[in-house]
Amino acid sequence: MNKKQIKESSTSSVVGNYRIPINLAPAIWQEDSLAPYDIPVSDYISADLAYDSYDGHMERTPQQIKKETRSA
Repeated sequence: MNKKQIKESSTSSVVGNYRIPINLAPAIWQEDSLAPYDIPVSDYISADLAYDSYDGHMERTPQQIKKETRSA
């Protein structure tokens, strides 16, 4: 079997290793850059209830919804 060898090096000049540059500094977001992502699409905090509410028809009884809302 012939396999192609990756011949990339990192800053330490070691052949075969490649380090991805990672920026650990916090990103500063402007209010308008996140505007499309901060509009809630559901009234529920629970992920399960939110997913169930997307089609506009809940498959749970109101008592089950209250119970899950309290635990979320």
